[in-house]
Amino acid sequence: MVIFIALLLVLGLGFFARARSLLRQLSLGAAITLLTLVLAGTLSAERMPAPLTNAVQDRTIISVQLTLDNEPRTLAGEPGGVLIQGTLSEATVKGNRLSMSLPISIHADGLWGSVQQGQRISTIGVLGSADPSNPGRNSFTPRTGPRLLAGVTDSGPFGGLRRLLRISVQELWKDRWPEAAELLPGLVTGDRSAQSEELSQLMKTVGMTHVSAVSGMNCSIVVLAIILAARSIRMPRVFAALCGALGLLFLIGVVGPDPSVLRAAVMGTLGTLSLLGGRSKHPLALLHTAVIVLLLANPWLAISFGFILSVLATAGLVVLGPGLRFFFERFLPGWAATLIAIPLAAQLCCAPVIVLLTPRLTPYALPANILAAPLVSLGTLLGTLALPLLPLLPWLATPLLWLAGLCAGGVVAICRVLAALPGSSLPWLEGAPGAILLGLLSAAFLGVFLAAEHWWRNPERFKERASRWLPFRVRWVLQGTGMIAVASVAGSMLATWLARAYYRMPP
Repeated sequence: MVIFIALLLVLGLGFFARARSLLRQLSLGAAITLLTLVLAGTLSAERMPAPLTNAVQDRTIISVQLTLDNEPRTLAGEPGGVLIQGTLSEATVKGNRLSMSLPISIHADGLWGSVQQGQRISTIGVLGSADPSNPGRNSFTPRTGPRLLAGVTDSGPFGGLRRLLRISVQELWKDRWPEAAELLPGLVTGDRSAQSEELSQLMKTVGMTHVSAVSGMNCSIVVLAIILAARSIRMPRVFAALCGALGLLFLIGVVGPDPSVLRAAVMGTLGTLSLLGGRSKHPLALLHTAVIVLLLANPWLAISFGFILSVLATAGLVVLGPGLRFFFERFLPGWAATLIAIPLAAQLCCAPVIVLLTPRLTPYALPANILAAPLVSLGTLLGTLALPLLPLLPWLATPLLWLAGLCAGGVVAICRVLAALPGSSLPWLEGAPGAILLGLLSAAFLGVFLAAEHWWRNPERFKERASRWLPFRVRWVLQGTGMIAVASVAGSMLATWLARAYYRMPP
C-alpha cells in the first residue's frame, strides 16, 4: 500500500512537471521523502507493541532480554552509576512474551560495570519513554543485576580485540601518559570506557569530542590507506577496491554499529560497487542513498545526533570543501589549503546542531581540528594496523601502539593548550533559537565568502550572473522547501494513520 501510494505520487508529480526537469526532480525528491517517512513511521510503531506501550505508561516492572551495544560508561555525578546502550529483543509483560528490536539506554548501578559489549543479558526493570540524553532510545532502569544468558560467554573475536587493545594500551601508557591511554581506545575503536570526565569536558571545550569516537572520516582514512597501499604494489583497481571493502568490514566489526560508522559503511560499499562497475563516484548522491537506506533500515537514526552530525559533516565536505580549498589555494600551498578547508566546511554545517547539545560557542574548534588532524589520522592508522597484530604478533603491535599513543597524547596536549586560552568557551542561546541563529550566521558567512570568491575571479561576470540567476535560485529554494515540507507533513500524517490502523498504536 505504501509503495503504491508513493508510486502514484511520483507518477502524478512527474506528469505535471514534465515541462521542467528541475521541478520534476524536486517532485521525485519529495515523493522519496514521503515514502521514507511513511516506512520509517510504520517501522517505528512496529518496534513498540501495544502491551509494551502500556507498560511504559504505567511504569510496570517487566522481564527483558537485551543485547549490549557498547561498553559501560561511568556517569558523572552518580557514584557507581553506569550508562550502557543496548537493544531490547524480548520482553514479558503480565505473562505476554513480546519480540521486538527496540534501542534502549540502560541507567544502571555498579553491578553492571563489568558487562561487555555484545553480551546477551536477562534482567527485570522499568522501561521508560525517550531518554533525554539520547532521544532515539528508550530509557531502561534495571532492578536487578545482569544475568548472562546460557551459551553466551563473550562478545566474539571482535570484542576480544577491543578488550586486548584496551589492556595493551593501559599497560603501555597508563603510567607514562595517562591521558594518551584514555583517548587512544576511543580513537581506534570508539571505546570511551576508559575516558575520564575531565578529558571529556576538555574535548567539549575545544569542539573535539568527535575525536574520541570512530567517525565516518576515520573509516575513510583507513579505507583510503588500504587502497593506496594496494595500488602502490600495482594491484588492479578492482582488487584494491575489494581490499578496501574488506578493511572497512573489519573496522565495522571491531567498532560496532555506531551511526556514523554505519553511514560510512554504506557509502563505502556503494562507492566500491560504482568503482567495480566502472562508473565515476558521485559523493553527494552516495550520501543521499546511504541516508535513505539507513533510515529505512533503522528510523531511530533520524533523531540520533551522532548520525545527524556525521551526515552534515560529510555533506559539508562534499558541497563546500572544494570551493573553500580553491579559495585558500590562492594564498597557501595545496596541503595547507586542504587542511583548513576540511574542518571549516564541517564546522559550518555542524555548528547549528552542536549548540543543541552544548549551548556554547567554541571559537578555537577550527584551529584545534587543523592542528590535530595529522595526529588523528596517523594515530588512527597506526592503531588500526596494530589491532589484528595484537593476538598474532604482539612484539610488532607494541611499537605501533607506542607511536599511536604519542599521537593521542599530542591531541590531548593541543586541546589542553587551546582550552586554557581566554574565550575558549562562550555562552550561547539554548534550544531551537540558538540553533536557528547560528545556522543563519553560518549561511550568511558562507554566502558572503562565496560571493567574494566569485567576485574576485571575475567581477563583470559575477554581476551578470547574479542579476540573471538570483531570482531563479530564490524561487528554486522556495519551491524545493515547500515541496519537502508538504511531503514531510503528509508522510507523518499517513505514517501515524497506518500505525494506528495496523499496529494499534495508541493516539
